Amino acid sequence: MASPFQTLPDCVLQRLLAGVPLDDQQATAATCQAFRAVIRAPRFLAIRQTYGFAERGVVLLQLYPFSRDGLKIRMGIKGVMQNCIKLPTDIKYISQNSSTTDGGTRLFVSTMARDGPNQILAVDASSRRWRRITDLPLNPADHCIEWHGGLLYVAGGQRRTGNAIVNSLHAFNETTDSWEELPPMPHACALATSGVIGNQLLIAGGWHESGGALATLQIYDIATRTWRVGAALPKPTMAARGLVVDGKLALLCQKGPMFVYDPGSELWTERPVFWTEGRELVDVCVHNDQMFVFTRNGAVLKHDTDGYWTSGWSPGFGSVGVDGRGLIDFFSESVLLG
Repeated sequence: MASPFQTLPDCVLQRLLAGVPLDDQQATAATCQAFRAVIRAPRFLAIRQTYGFAERGVVLLQLYPFSRDGLKIRMGIKGVMQNCIKLPTDIKYISQNSSTTDGGTRLFVSTMARDGPNQILAVDASSRRWRRITDLPLNPADHCIEWHGGLLYVAGGQRRTGNAIVNSLHAFNETTDSWEELPPMPHACALATSGVIGNQLLIAGGWHESGGALATLQIYDIATRTWRVGAALPKPTMAARGLVVDGKLALLCQKGPMFVYDPGSELWTERPVFWTEGRELVDVCVHNDQMFVFTRNGAVLKHDTDGYWTSGWSPGFGSVGVDGRGLIDFFSESVLLG
């Protein structure tokens, strides 16, 4: 029988259903055709954002390089990890420290190809679709990538040809489908850690073949397009996981303390961490203004605002280990799921 809700204007239905929690949307959509048409419409997430009901979730891009599974996008839904998107089998590797989000539903990562160009992929967690965005200029690996102000910034990395470490900075404009070459960094580096605070792009630490691990902090002012060198890190650091939380840049290594840079005082501080042998850090992300750390044995740790670490907590899912083997590698971001 026809639902009486079908007689209501679309704008009324949209406002009524905008507050339905993400976990209940599938059941609600099965109620009647009118509900299903609204909830499954491409604009539903934008409507939920307009009225303040959009929900964030942590999305993992998890790598299985030694199996037929290839790359999969996984996300926390109803307390368990579910495989949601499988990428093509020709994508085997993801460049380290090379993920970012546009603040909405998309997660950006860079491929690391043995043959052919390295590319940037965009995965839309809401629609569960992915697409290739563009090829990388200079074809680097182990570079930094950050989204800011509608542009995708790529800094440094190691070129496949000659394994040269580069100091390049490029910005990709998705609207015009074009790259712009920007002023190069003062110091070339690969495997550095990056973050955007306000209108500044920060590149911390990294590696260079002539000097090993670096303790440099390079700061790019996006408005004036100029670089400066900031306060040196407490010690040389490479391949650290980084994130911006509470207006500060935090660097976390597999072993050792956490280094936090405050742009207000332009100083680094050292803070303790809460993981031990067998629970080494794999990745970190900021979710609902809190820091989450994923460890090698699949545990998830939460860093409270008072500085304490909580073990065993998970943002929508429990252990993220796979078949008892532990995690090989993955990247995580907090995005809008619906």
